[in-house]
Amino acid sequence: MPSQLDPVTAPAPAPAVVVPRNIKQIILSAIVIILALVILLSIFGNERFGWQVIGAYLFSTIILTGIANTLLLTFLCMIAGTLLGAVIALMKLSSSPPLQWIATVYTWIFRGVPLLVLLLFFFNLAALFPNWNWEFQVQHL
Repeated sequence: MPSQLDPVTAPAPAPAVVVPRNIKQIILSAIVIILALVILLSIFGNERFGWQVIGAYLFSTIILTGIANTLLLTFLCMIAGTLLGAVIALMKLSSSPPLQWIATVYTWIFRGVPLLVLLLFFFNLAALFPNWNWEFQVQHL
């Protein structure tokens, strides 16, 4: 009796099925690629785009400082969000009803309020507290 792993009695693999390409798909894909290239060339080749101005200001110190500040603020917000999320999750898993209630209300508010409203609210905090120093700057690049 031959074994199941015997290569002589093993069934031959099924032949690969080659699906013929639809010529309409090929033509439509080529048209879309050509159209995208024409649009990109018309944008990047346009003299009115002002590539000299972009080149002059792209690597200026104010732009590089803004990029550094954005990356620093992003990093700090990621850490703060992770820590706050962990604390809220632990409060939600707690056996204390007040902690569970606070975590539930917090998540309910931040899930229910649209992001644009939250952005406008936090942006306008500077109007409510004008004497606070809200600047975070990287001094040296």
